[in-house]
Amino acid sequence: MKKYSIFFPFLFTLILLVVFAIPVKAADVQTVIFDTSNHYLGTCSYTDSTTWTLTEDLQVDLFQVWYKWNSGETELAFTVKKDGQDFLSGEVIRSQCDSYQTAWCNGDLKIDKVFPKGLYEAVVANPRQCSIPSGNGTVRLYKVETDSPSITVKTDQSTKSATKSAEVKETTATTTTQEYPESCEGFPNWIYFIYVSLGLSVILNIILSILILRKK
Repeated sequence: MKKYSIFFPFLFTLILLVVFAIPVKAADVQTVIFDTSNHYLGTCSYTDSTTWTLTEDLQVDLFQVWYKWNSGETELAFTVKKDGQDFLSGEVIRSQCDSYQTAWCNGDLKIDKVFPKGLYEAVVANPRQCSIPSGNGTVRLYKVETDSPSITVKTDQSTKSATKSAEVKETTATTTTQEYPESCEGFPNWIYFIYVSLGLSVILNIILSILILRKK
């Protein structure tokens, strides 16, 4: 048994590499691209309707309202009209809440829809939506992106941007470059876990080797 004990540190190193080499799932980053309340954080009155005007087309991934939920209420029906015509309907789901006034929570609905420029009106089923001092309700539109390294390759014909979410866009360009988010600094996050695991394994190998040699 003793003659095999020298291999234990190396087995431990292999286990660390297998565990830490598994890439960490990229987190979704939500970015507000339109907010009818202009980021209002004050006291709310109640309303059931919100109006707004878009001056440009927006790709929206998350539709959100700020609402005071009744006890046991988890879903809220709503409708959206654009220029007087039916545009969107569904139910928002109760999500993140205020830390102190826990009945006030977001109502979220994940969508994948272009909101063309125009006049909009959203109506919720119960008049408990936050109304800002102007009397308008609170609706936020989000763009959701995956926080992962991206590579942009530009050629004389087109620019092809490929991400881990498999989105590809093409536009005209003239040079060839590679771009990465600043937070990643050109390396996937899981590479740093490998560095950490290697460092730990070296230290443990030294300690275990010393203990084994002393026993001999």
